Order: sequence, then structure tokens, then C-alpha cells
Amino acid sequence: MDEFFRPYLLCSENIDVRDEQFLSESFSLIKLPPFDMLDSPVASHADMLICALGDLLVTHELYYKKNKDLFDLAGLKAFTVNEPVSKRYPDDIVLNGLFLSGDLYGRTDKLAKFLCLSAKKTVHVNQGYARCSVCKISEDAIITADPSIARAAEENGVDVLKITPGHVLLDGYGYGFIGGASFFHGDTLYFFGRIEDHPDYAEIKDFASKHSVKLVSVSDHTLSDIGGAVVYER
Repeated sequence: MDEFFRPYLLCSENIDVRDEQFLSESFSLIKLPPFDMLDSPVASHADMLICALGDLLVTHELYYKKNKDLFDLAGLKAFTVNEPVSKRYPDDIVLNGLFLSGDLYGRTDKLAKFLCLSAKKTVHVNQGYARCSVCKISEDAIITADPSIARAAEENGVDVLKITPGHVLLDGYGYGFIGGASFFHGDTLYFFGRIEDHPDYAEIKDFASKHSVKLVSVSDHTLSDIGGAVVYER
């Protein structure tokens, strides 16, 4: 694919070189530098730094000011929020909201007000890392190990596959999240590492197939949470 026509893929600067090589064939990668207001293991994670609303990327004003050239040179449309943010949970989840069919799931008491006002409806859940915790494969189908998100999504008509927690690496933490180890684009759910090694792989594959979604492991390392990725169409 001609580089000019490739969508941008915003992801952590700590992406594995094998993942980067594979994805660079289909995307133009923009590697996100860390935000020093967040805990270092997740400071460059896309799902902590950016929430996409159509072609608008919502980020924190302090992060944008420091990385303005990164956004502007690529022609990315950014909107900034200024809620207090810190390394300590739940003050680190300002942008960690999950949109499904216009409804916003997350710790609504801590999410940026702009996100809440942009939603058709807000759905409060106990899991603050809502977007990290979910593989979104369509506006009405998700994969998650989190019981509060699963319950709330099902109550709102979303098809949910509940999987076993863990089995995802995240440096600095006991384990990571399946959403942070993946991203969805087109008809494909991409995984950072081998999804085939997950104990619920057969169920994940069947669920994806039911929704006409393909699974791709972009490299053969252990499934790893790098904060997912945000796809930005040019």
C-alpha cells in the first residue's frame, strides 16, 4: 500500500520491533512518547493518552503542549481537556473511556467531562481502565475479562464474550488487559503477540468469526499490553 494512503496507527513508543515491522506494511506508525504525569509503565499507552471521537483525537492539554509537533505535522485533529491527572489511580483514567454505539462506559466520575458530554449516554462501571479492558470488535460486540463492564454492556444489548483474566504481560504490573494487547481495524482484530496461546483462544476465535472478524497475531512473542492503538484515517 502506498504510504500516503495508509492510515496512521498511534501506539506506544515501546512497541516491539517485530510488531512495528509487521504493522508498518499496512499503517504509518506514530509512536507516542510518554506523558510524565502517568505511571511510567503505561505513560506512553495510547489508551491512556488519547480517546478518538471520529476524526477528533481527545488528549490532555499538557501532553498536547509538549508534543504539539507530533500532532500538527501529521495533520491530526486534536481537542484538549484539562482535568487534573496524576500517576495515582483513579486520577490517571481521564481519557480511559470506552465508546459503544455512542454510549460511554467507564468511571464516569473521573472521565473528562468533554467525553461524557459527547456521549449519547454514560454508563458508570467500577473498572476505571474501561478501554484497556475491552477488545471492541464492533459497536455491539466486545471481548473482556471484566465482570462490571460485561454486565453493563449486556444490559445495553451488547454481545459480550467473557474470558479468563490475565495471560497478558504488562511490565511493572502483575498482568495486563486484553484490550491493551489489541486493536481493531476494518474486519481484523490485531494482537500484540500470540493470541493463539491464550487459554480462551478457541472461544475468542469462534466469537470473532460469528461477527465476521479475523484474528491476526502480528508477531510470535507473548501477548503483551502496550496500550492498544488508535487508528486515524487520513
